[in-house]
Amino acid sequence: MSYVHTHCPPPNYHYHYHHAHPFQYQTPSWHGNLPDAQTGNHNNWFHKDSGYGVDLNNNGRYDRGQDGVIAFDQNRDGRISNQEIKESNERLKAFGGNYDLNGDGHTTICERSKGQRYQREMQQNDLDRDGRLSSWELDRAGGRVVVDHNRNGHAEPHETYSPYHSPTPGFGSGSIGYVDPARNHTQVNNNRWGWAYH
Repeated sequence: MSYVHTHCPPPNYHYHYHHAHPFQYQTPSWHGNLPDAQTGNHNNWFHKDSGYGVDLNNNGRYDRGQDGVIAFDQNRDGRISNQEIKESNERLKAFGGNYDLNGDGHTTICERSKGQRYQREMQQNDLDRDGRLSSWELDRAGGRVVVDHNRNGHAEPHETYSPYHSPTPGFGSGSIGYVDPARNHTQVNNNRWGWAYH
């Protein structure tokens, strides 16, 4: 006799749980990338910084304080500058084959030349040659996830996270599975809690 799609245990079923303990597991989710997200000071019309955003709340736009930005600590000083956010945006776009580095809808000869150079540099970080950057490749290249919690347009040290432990929507945390600029999405592994019985 089969007991499929029932909410009750089968007859003569006995629970033998002696101990229960919480454990953490991860569930993957996929989020759109937001290249050219306006991450800088929105009040300064002459100096708007663009970053490579990850749409953590899946609403199709960059929301400061909720969505993340992928950036590389190029000089390895432990901080992410606005210049590094801008250059990381250009490098990730070029890695995915988009050489329109300033996001104006046109690709100049200079942008193409610079984009091809960035693409070659980024391909060196793709150690398993799968066309995307996994968390360990991001970390090795100095990649960080920046969430502008105080919404001031700058990456403060307390707003910069490892790809292995970064904020997820709501009050959760998780890790970046991979960033795929060519297919324009990022996998985020969300931490969840469950109970193990034995």
